Amino acid sequence: MTHSFKRAGAVLAAAAISLSLSGTATAVAQPAAVGGSARNCVVSAEGGQSKCFGTYREAIKFATGGRVADAPLTAAAAARDTEFTEELNGSTGLSSLVVLGTIYQDFFFEGESVTFTGPHGCYNGNSADYSFDIPAPLTNHVYSLRPYANCWFNLFTGVQATGYASPSYKGETVSVDEAWRTHSRSLTLG
Repeated sequence: MTHSFKRAGAVLAAAAISLSLSGTATAVAQPAAVGGSARNCVVSAEGGQSKCFGTYREAIKFATGGRVADAPLTAAAAARDTEFTEELNGSTGLSSLVVLGTIYQDFFFEGESVTFTGPHGCYNGNSADYSFDIPAPLTNHVYSLRPYANCWFNLFTGVQATGYASPSYKGETVSVDEAWRTHSRSLTLG
């Protein structure tokens, strides 16, 4: 009889451990499924501070000082909107806040985004007019990008545009070269 109590205790203990482990796995997995809205951040060449918003429209309104208030709600929709692209590219001399480019956390302009601004567009796209460290959560997570204002992107493995440099990305890029997706800590726009 003592033997059966030990066996029953072992079975109950195993069941309790199994239930607690499955509850833990569920609790850990749930937050990843909930989310839903991506952050859209703006970094200015003047000061370098990052400010984040719930929609891309809010981010662009801030990035342009209110000049562009009707941007698409998501960064992905904006990257595909030719009228929006023309509006950003055509207004580089009209404001002291110019959108230089946007990087994205996922392929095809999806996920979280960081938009970079400066006081003027890029000159001829052949040298670095601006240098930025890539803020979290996109540090080492740049999967697609979209330049504006006559700019080209170059990604770097180190901070402050140091380390290895990527080839120039001169237009919208739905999939950054594999080596740069998880090794980009800073960038230049020129």
